[in-house]
Amino acid sequence: MSLTVGIGKDSRSMEYKLAFEPEVFYWVMGPEIDLLNSVTGKYIDLYGGVTFKPIEFVHLRKLIGDVKERVSTKPDCWEEYVGRQTHPEEKDLYSKVSKTKFLEFLSLLESIVVEAESKEMAVVFDGD
Repeated sequence: MSLTVGIGKDSRSMEYKLAFEPEVFYWVMGPEIDLLNSVTGKYIDLYGGVTFKPIEFVHLRKLIGDVKERVSTKPDCWEEYVGRQTHPEEKDLYSKVSKTKFLEFLSLLESIVVEAESKEMAVVFDGD
């Protein structure tokens, strides 16, 4: 299972809307997720859960806008660093990212924020 996004009060009651599929989409957003954490104290994590209330949506909108701006300068397809393998040999690991598919993902994420706001509900990120 991957990091999922939904609308509701918490991960137990959320209505599923979107998954970070492929997982590399999470890594593309890494710098902005770290900035969001430094501002709000909330961290979107592959293995944990976090909830943003409507009053906090300004931060999610900024995250999405900042990612869109940074990715706009990327080529149509690129390799994103996703971690380091240590066995059987040490090497950096990369995954291919399609700019078009990633921007479609961001648009869906943005629409979730809009829907949650219209329903006066929270946006819930639930890792596995």
